[in-house]
Amino acid sequence: MENLGTIGTTEEQIELMDVATNFCRDKSPIEKVRALIDDELGYDPGVWKEIGELGWLAIAIPE
Repeated sequence: MENLGTIGTTEEQIELMDVATNFCRDKSPIEKVRALIDDELGYDPGVWKEIGELGWLAIAIPE
């Protein structure tokens, strides 16, 4: 069988994970998430706006 090598994580991916982790920690503390469960809308439009501004909504689309 051919050696396919090791699949690694790039510096860019690590940076994105760090930014996303910090964003979620800052914008979605557990108390806020629990409150949104009972909210009629069920999500925070401001957070989704910021996610869009960060370009995360199109992250799976090649440049």
